[in-house]
Amino acid sequence: DLRNTAVTWLALAGCSIPQIASITGHSLKTIEQVLKHYLGMHPELARSARTMQDLGAGFEETSGLVGFRSDRNFAADGQAGTILKCYREHLTSADDVFLRKHWTRIKAALEYLISEDGDDNGLLESDRQHNTYDINFVGPNTFVGSLYLAALRAGEEMARHVGDTPAAERYRALFERGRDWTAKHLFNGEYYEQRVPPGDTRDWQYGTGCLSDQVFGQNWAHVLDLGYIYPPEQVRSALTAAYKYNWAPDVGPLNAVYPPERVFARPGEPGLFICTWPRGGRPKEPVRYRDEVWTGIEYQLAAGLVWEGFVDEGLLIV
Repeated sequence: DLRNTAVTWLALAGCSIPQIASITGHSLKTIEQVLKHYLGMHPELARSARTMQDLGAGFEETSGLVGFRSDRNFAADGQAGTILKCYREHLTSADDVFLRKHWTRIKAALEYLISEDGDDNGLLESDRQHNTYDINFVGPNTFVGSLYLAALRAGEEMARHVGDTPAAERYRALFERGRDWTAKHLFNGEYYEQRVPPGDTRDWQYGTGCLSDQVFGQNWAHVLDLGYIYPPEQVRSALTAAYKYNWAPDVGPLNAVYPPERVFARPGEPGLFICTWPRGGRPKEPVRYRDEVWTGIEYQLAAGLVWEGFVDEGLLIV
């Protein structure tokens, strides 16, 4: 615990993650986890993390890439998350000094994400959608897609604040195109699916599955007061579907059929699975970790349910 406290205070003093690691002996990933845990208690620590890491040591000046886990690799969810966290840090500041100081790099990071869009249709569709499941999604989906749309909305708000009207209008147009296409083509009447390109047989996709994280970006949008990124009735339906199909009072029966890669909940214990296939179509090798239970995703879905008024369901999960 003392070492974790040291990590926090070193970050508050302005040390970068690699510098902290050289002092405490933690791994870079562990330091990121420690800081993430304490960011909510220290808004100034969150701003320091953006300044020293995301917009500092982890930022690639020539492209706008924010390398995840302190390297130079691209993660679609992490790149979008950087934009959202920067907007959060602005909102929790007493003034706009943080935003104005860092707008050039924040904008560059968002432009890098937009470059992955390719055809400016508000969708990320390539096979470079690396994400928290340690794999790459391919084709339109709402896990990465909702984070992208939320980042565009955050970018729009920040651009308007600093007087960058052309950028704000561009981000808004991208957002609206992505929102409208997704609502029309990915919502199956109950939840959002992934559209895997025809003929693409690569592993680790979820296709027709019901992903617990499918509207993660909407949680960010609510917290940052950005409004709905998809039609409200679709968001509510998707959240309740994830609860209906993925939460189990006993993880044992499903894990007996589909053993998880790692065990975080034992038979007899309740848990929220990462993905299930209530309409069939489970691939031979689906999205990685699909049969596991992650506490973070449980809290993420529970928060979304509570926000939409499904308090009992949300509390039951956590």
